[in-house]
Amino acid sequence: MRINKELCGICMACAAVCPRSAVNIMEHEAVVDNQICNDCGVCLKVCPVGAVTIEKGSTAQHSI
Repeated sequence: MRINKELCGICMACAAVCPRSAVNIMEHEAVVDNQICNDCGVCLKVCPVGAVTIEKGSTAQHSI
């Protein structure tokens, strides 16, 4: 999963619905741990600004 930090307002809607708690705040940015994330897409559906995208096969940590 990847979230565009230019679009993200850090509302944390994605973190609130993530069943695996893969989204956290680090250094004033939302960060997804793709080793925990299973690309279920729940966060994609709740993002009010469309900042979330799913990248299949991603295993690195990305800023969101």
